[in-house]
Amino acid sequence: MQILRPVQPSLERYALHLTHSRYEARELVADTIAAAYERFDTVRDEKAFLSFLFTIASRTWQARRTHAARQVSTLPDDFDRLFDGGPSAELSTDVRLLHDAIATLPDEQRQAIILFEVMGFSLNDIAATQGCTTVAVKVRLHRARKKLRSMLTDTQHSPTVVPILEEVPL
Repeated sequence: MQILRPVQPSLERYALHLTHSRYEARELVADTIAAAYERFDTVRDEKAFLSFLFTIASRTWQARRTHAARQVSTLPDDFDRLFDGGPSAELSTDVRLLHDAIATLPDEQRQAIILFEVMGFSLNDIAATQGCTTVAVKVRLHRARKKLRSMLTDTQHSPTVVPILEEVPL
């Protein structure tokens, strides 16, 4: 548990960003910790523990998405967000557009952009998490940024979204 405490907030933020739902993020974190506990003997270096957790979380989330794609349901959090007295409508719309744009990226690009831009991971950590080289991570980040820029600066569909890339953290 001592090795988990310092990295748990990062894992929780990553899970929340993957799921966009506090409830699902809590479940994902719990499942990730349980799986990590079962496979803890495979961790060779404590420095790689966070990457180990992120790998488990991303694979678990991908498996859930694959399973959920076959089912149709309405999540309770969708209704909660309708009546939430959170940020302004403009900011919520801009953030939603940004999240939707990120969601359209291929899995590797989406994970790379979230890990690098949102979570602040180094290229080497992302490469270890995704099982690729740092050059591949750089390419994924470049392509993801380019695609997001083109989607969010398309004035025909979203004229007010351009400033969000600089003002709102993911």
